[in-house]
Amino acid sequence: MARRIAEALQVPIFDGGMILEGGSIDTNGAGTLLTTEQCLLNPNRNPHLDRATIEQRLKDFLGVRQVLWLGRGLEGDDTDGHVDDLTRFVAEDVVVTAIETNPHDPNHDVLQENLERLRAFRLPDGRPLQIITLPMPEPVEIAGERVPAPTRTSTSPTVWCSCRPTAMPATKRPGRSCSAVFRIGRWCPWTAAPSSVGWAPCTV
Repeated sequence: MARRIAEALQVPIFDGGMILEGGSIDTNGAGTLLTTEQCLLNPNRNPHLDRATIEQRLKDFLGVRQVLWLGRGLEGDDTDGHVDDLTRFVAEDVVVTAIETNPHDPNHDVLQENLERLRAFRLPDGRPLQIITLPMPEPVEIAGERVPAPTRTSTSPTVWCSCRPTAMPATKRPGRSCSAVFRIGRWCPWTAAPSSVGWAPCTV
């Protein structure tokens, strides 16, 4: 598809030589990229590439200068740890990240490790990241399997809206439940949603 679009527009196309889904990376627009080891280092993605080579290709093809690696993704996540389920940049030095408050939940230790990595990360100029945490929703099962469903109970708008003025002060977008979208298996549909849409899904 990309090749056909490039041919139609008469623009060059570059083959990065690796599998890279959009949801597996997030950038701050200023040279820093977030990803996870579980996804990009997974043998089912790029078994012929090591970590250093993947980092260099991300820098060469996306123009980033720094790659920050989180560990694993959510329990039941069939994307093998897409970072857009975990942590997103909302400003050059600000991230919103999911946490699990229940120590008995299988996501607790995973998300705690990711949080510690975020706290240790430094941007190229030495600044630490400002971190806004959001608690995970209650576990959801579909067809007997746990899924990292991007929905919440009725408390969700309160939780998100309480931190949104800090995370995204310029936005005026009411949350929307993503349960219907999730159940039909539509992944990563809002990564590049235009501002004209006027609303954003409640994804955490």
